[in-house]
Parts: sequence; C-alpha cells; structure tokens
Amino acid sequence: NLESVVPAKDIVRMIGDEWPLEPVDPNYSGEVARRYRFTDGQGEVGMITSVTQPFCTGCTRARLSPEGKLVTCLFASDGHDLRKVLRDGASDDELRQALSEIWIARSDRYSETRSANTDPGPRKIEMYHLGG
Repeated sequence: NLESVVPAKDIVRMIGDEWPLEPVDPNYSGEVARRYRFTDGQGEVGMITSVTQPFCTGCTRARLSPEGKLVTCLFASDGHDLRKVLRDGASDDELRQALSEIWIARSDRYSETRSANTDPGPRKIEMYHLGG
C-alpha cells in the first residue's frame, strides 16, 4: 500500500533536520543505496529507494538461490535454472554465455511498474531465500 510508504526524501529530510546530511557519490555503477554522510564527519546513512525512486534500469544485482536458480530481480517470482546447465556439463564459457543471455534478456522492472499495476501478480520469492 503506497499510502503507508514514507518516501526516502522525507526520511532524509527528517534525519537532516536533526543531523545535517550531504549526498555521497556512489561507490560503483549500479549501487542501489542512495548514501548520505553526516556533515560532522561521524558516519553515513543509506536509503534503498526501490518504491519511491526505482533503480531497475541501472540494476546490476543478481542472486543465486540454494536450488541453483539465477534470480535477476529481488521481486521475482522465479529464477533461471543454472543447476541444470551445470549438471549437463557446461564449460566455463558455456556457463558465461548462459549468464550473459539471461542478463541481456531480462525484462523485470518490478519497482518501476508496480505503482501502475494494482494486481499483485504471482507470489514473490521471499528475500530470506535469496540472501537479500
């Protein structure tokens, strides 16, 4: 329910009202947290803004489930079976090719499209199962 969501900009403002903040540049391309440092130099905070500021287009994250499925989105309902590829004797190059094809063909943009879609769709993989 988007009415229950507190946008990251509001959280940053509330923290900043108490302890002034300044934005921090990402450490790497595709970093999902938007980071801010306290202006007194005593640390930083980060916000993962997938609801109010989706980052799907620039996402570089993939996860491997315990069953050997490559999951290309934290909000996915299923993954791509790599265990079969490996058990079928794929070489390193063939595995690299399979990974590349899966990543290039990915179309999951759940965070970007969820606000336009009120249908919850298929059940999502639980984060604890993906390590996220």
